[in-house]
Amino acid sequence: MASSSSSVSLSSVIQYTLFAVVAYFLAGAPYLAPLLSVIGVDEASFSSSSLSASSSEDVNTSNQGHQYAHYGRQDAHTGAKRDNLWQPGEGLVCEGEHGHGYKTYVLRRDPLVVYVEGFLSEAEREALLALSAPNWAPSTIWTAQTEHLDPKIRNSLRAPLNLTQPPTTPFPPTNPLTPSLLLPCLSHRAHTFQGSPPPLSIEQPLWTQKYLAPSGHYTYHYDFSDPGYVRGTAGRQAPKIQGRKSTFMVYVSASEDLQGGGTNFPRLEKPVGEWWCRFVYCDGVGDGEEEVPRDKEGQKVEGITFRPIPGNAVFWENLREDGNAYYETWHAGLPVTRGEKVGLNVWSWWEG
Repeated sequence: MASSSSSVSLSSVIQYTLFAVVAYFLAGAPYLAPLLSVIGVDEASFSSSSLSASSSEDVNTSNQGHQYAHYGRQDAHTGAKRDNLWQPGEGLVCEGEHGHGYKTYVLRRDPLVVYVEGFLSEAEREALLALSAPNWAPSTIWTAQTEHLDPKIRNSLRAPLNLTQPPTTPFPPTNPLTPSLLLPCLSHRAHTFQGSPPPLSIEQPLWTQKYLAPSGHYTYHYDFSDPGYVRGTAGRQAPKIQGRKSTFMVYVSASEDLQGGGTNFPRLEKPVGEWWCRFVYCDGVGDGEEEVPRDKEGQKVEGITFRPIPGNAVFWENLREDGNAYYETWHAGLPVTRGEKVGLNVWSWWEG
């Protein structure tokens, strides 16, 4: 009888323990970090190893440990495919020339808009131009799941930069960068800038964009998908919140005679103080009438216009945490009226 009682008691303990473990993780695993620190396990390592184990069918590792995810859905608005997403693997080390630093200036917190000074080094800018040179082609737009040309909306050239294949175009002989590390380390920089949350990936290929006088431009648009699609409420049922979470507009080069070509956000207010005028166009600050930002109709624009300063970047968030859109991010690449400008788009794809 004592033996039977002991057996029942043991099975009950095991059953209750299993229930407790399940309830703990359903509650969000509170106090996980302190518990892991007690037993000497780093929480980030624990999370990343758990993620890798739970999604082993969706992740491949190749090209010196540069990890990227394989999926199959195409976004109707941006043309982004879920099999074109990239995340840095543990084997990626960005040091020396590839560990280039930068300075950040928060312009706005909701939506988050950050100006980044020195995002690219001179060597990185030189290498990006070299990689792009053989591959320039007219830029396209997406409308109703169809890719097509419309220079009235988008008049520029673009070149794809593949993250998962070593570049075949040689760098200039004096360039100190390692070709196979250039694009992964740039993407790693953009990824870690945002805290590297697990659902966030970098869309690949990256794209450089060349705008030429007299009318290179991209009219007003959003970078995010149709918010109804993001939330699964526009007749296309998405399995969960997903979309183009954020954008880096990186300025790679600008000719000395450049006029125009700023990035305009008409729904964002200009920052207060002349200090910002080195990064944005300010009324009364500049060389004259040519310094006044104008749209393709020649009209003076509203809001804030960023100067296309080589090496610098503008970062902004397109989507809120609940998947709703930031409509304040309506923006345009203003016409280049003289000279030429080259930019780099780095987009982050998010699945909540």
